[in-house]
Amino acid sequence: MSEEPLSPFERFLSTALEQTLNRLIEQGKVEVEEAHREPLHGELLRAASGAETPKKMLKQLVKTIAHSDHVEEIYPSDDELLDIFRDALEREG
Repeated sequence: MSEEPLSPFERFLSTALEQTLNRLIEQGKVEVEEAHREPLHGELLRAASGAETPKKMLKQLVKTIAHSDHVEEIYPSDDELLDIFRDALEREG
């Protein structure tokens, strides 16, 4: 990942995604080894940052976490994940 400073929007996304990922893991909805948390967070941040619209961003976040090699197990459905990310980003924003 680039060493360039994050924009205010990227900082917002980074914080919101980190908190959401931590909640998913703590609640047992997603299983991720400790060593894979940071790489997964980076994947999610890149997916969200590259989206053209908020709707596409949410879909890309779900696709990214569902297909990531860093995730051992994932229990919520795609629709449930979509709601979790939407709620988290609305709450943080």
